[in-house]
Amino acid sequence: MKENFAKKYRPRTLNEVVEQNQTINVLRSSLREGKVSPAYLLFGSFGTGKTTVARLLAKGLNCEQGITDSPCGVCSACVAIQDSSFFDLIEIDAASSRGIDSIRELKKLISCVPYARYRVVVVDECHQLTKEAFNALLKTLEEPPPRTVFVLVTTDISALPKTVVSRCQRFLFKEISIQGIKNRLKEIIQKENIALTDGLIDTIAHFSAGSLRDALFLLEQVSFLGESATETEISQLAGQPPLKKTLLLFDALLDNDASKIISSLTSLVEEGENLKRVLMNELRHFRDLLMIKVDRHGEFVQSKISIKYQKWLESRVNKVFSTQEILEYVSAINELLPKLEHGTDMSLVIQIALISVALKNINRRKK
Repeated sequence: MKENFAKKYRPRTLNEVVEQNQTINVLRSSLREGKVSPAYLLFGSFGTGKTTVARLLAKGLNCEQGITDSPCGVCSACVAIQDSSFFDLIEIDAASSRGIDSIRELKKLISCVPYARYRVVVVDECHQLTKEAFNALLKTLEEPPPRTVFVLVTTDISALPKTVVSRCQRFLFKEISIQGIKNRLKEIIQKENIALTDGLIDTIAHFSAGSLRDALFLLEQVSFLGESATETEISQLAGQPPLKKTLLLFDALLDNDASKIISSLTSLVEEGENLKRVLMNELRHFRDLLMIKVDRHGEFVQSKISIKYQKWLESRVNKVFSTQEILEYVSAINELLPKLEHGTDMSLVIQIALISVALKNINRRKK
């Protein structure tokens, strides 16, 4: 079976992990010195390499060369870990195995001495474990079995009990920059001999929102369309409303133009776009515009948004009469979002709410 891009181009060494330098440097240093923690906590954004690094840590601990920050990749242990067939690499998806029974089964499984140098237990999406499961896991973390290393992986560290967090060596995984994603995509495009324009690569990176994994999944889908792909098609594959459409609505909001707000929303509704995602995109546009206003050194611009999108936003900065106008829209959208959870048609309510803000902003300007 043909490997998907996300699996095929998953980093095979710590050096290949994209833009997590601080975390990787600390891990490499501890492996070189043979310092092994009984529990690691890898937390941060989706698709940034957390689970991959957990497996690479397993390689570093079990390579036949010995504990190393540069595992050989060809010994039986390295190959088995790469193929997910290593007996002493136990991976649990807490999204589907979240109860105390799963942790009890795990404790039975790890009660025997590992065959390998180290048994590595990876608990993915660990924030989804129940309170009872966490309590059971905590006891194991307090008294871990010999030669057993736990790697907890989560996108929501705030949901973890402090008692669990305190027993782990913690590593933050940051969103990957637009440029970092584009560089990786270009490497893969060249290897796969895919014909895509810079504009399409830019669009894929934009809709990936800092997740390299999402970027690779999206690239693979777009590769079947080739250079004939359009921004609209890419947005559909990404499950997002077209960027041009959300920017038209954003422009109308910046102008406090009630007529354009209605026409933009109506167009999005007629095309069957998910209104929750539309509003989330509007929040992102407001965030990005505010960041451009305050980002004197350009650090946010360089890492988080594409050049084309940046230029568009910069051309709109002067439309912002006051920060208060933006905050009025942000507040209104935040109030609307919970009401969209039930999937009912809220287009009329959204139109009224946004128009009300537009009129309030216009009246404020007159004073």
